[in-house]
Amino acid sequence: MGAIGASIPIVFFGTLAAICLWSYTEQAHTAHKDPRGDLVKQYNTAVQRWREDEKRVYEAKYADGGNAIPTVVLGGIDFPLEAATSGPLAGGNLKDDQDDYLTYGDKAFALQAVNVDARAWFPEGQPIQNPKNISLVVGEGEEEFHLQAWKCEPITRKVSIRGGGKDNKLVDRTFATLSVLSGLNLVEKSAAKGAAGIEDPNEMLCAIDYYVKDDVKFKKESDAIKECAKWEEEGFLGEWSGDVTIVIRSPEDPFVQLPDIIPEDAVDTNTGVFLGQCAQDFGPTPDEIRAAAWFALIAGIIFILCGGCCAMDEMRGGEERSKFSMNPLASKS
Repeated sequence: MGAIGASIPIVFFGTLAAICLWSYTEQAHTAHKDPRGDLVKQYNTAVQRWREDEKRVYEAKYADGGNAIPTVVLGGIDFPLEAATSGPLAGGNLKDDQDDYLTYGDKAFALQAVNVDARAWFPEGQPIQNPKNISLVVGEGEEEFHLQAWKCEPITRKVSIRGGGKDNKLVDRTFATLSVLSGLNLVEKSAAKGAAGIEDPNEMLCAIDYYVKDDVKFKKESDAIKECAKWEEEGFLGEWSGDVTIVIRSPEDPFVQLPDIIPEDAVDTNTGVFLGQCAQDFGPTPDEIRAAAWFALIAGIIFILCGGCCAMDEMRGGEERSKFSMNPLASKS
């Protein structure tokens, strides 16, 4: 029993070392493959096409003598659009903070309405009922789309709480997360489809933006679901800025093509938050992956040394037990 008890630390440190060394191998292999580089290459190709010709084609569509710039009517409120050739929206600025991908801020062109006040949807001081189908009409088109003005979802994520000792620990908590419509990234139908108008935003990836209005924490998911149901039934009280941003882009705009390039499991590398194909982030660079790999390797070596120390202690203890068993009177001398 003593030998078994003594070998537990060896098994423990050996397991940790194996996990770290496996992680080192995987990350070193990933850094060599450079998945970010492949994604950046695809995006850069789209930017080059836009800079060389597609921007000129789209801009000419609304030049003097061309099509009139449409007005967006969202929930009964007019959003007059204007042509924009600069700024973060028109230029498709990404959240990725690296500088290894091409930009096109100097070749931007989009139709946009920025920070339009839509508080008429939700009168101040009154319960904000959820108009589940807020209408969207663009220009003279006959198509009418319907969007959610706000939504409530039970979302589970890790939070830090104080543990039994001095250190904090991460636990799962479910939040009743109330989000309000804040922006639309609309896309015109391609000329190849032979029809004017915009694509249905409900079917487009990353077309509808919401901002978190309230975030109420619960220990149980069932309680968060009940809170959302209450909001759905009664509405909620609170101020709302009413700022809504609308952008209409060409289907060839690199920003529009980005969700088809970003992987489904993408996260924001700055915050670690899962954002999927709407992350606007190509992932860690090979150097960042190598740094994580080296950390795993060093940790693995430390765990190997710890396991070795435990093994040596066990061997010395075994030698002492062997001497005692051979000469039980030695301990009395």
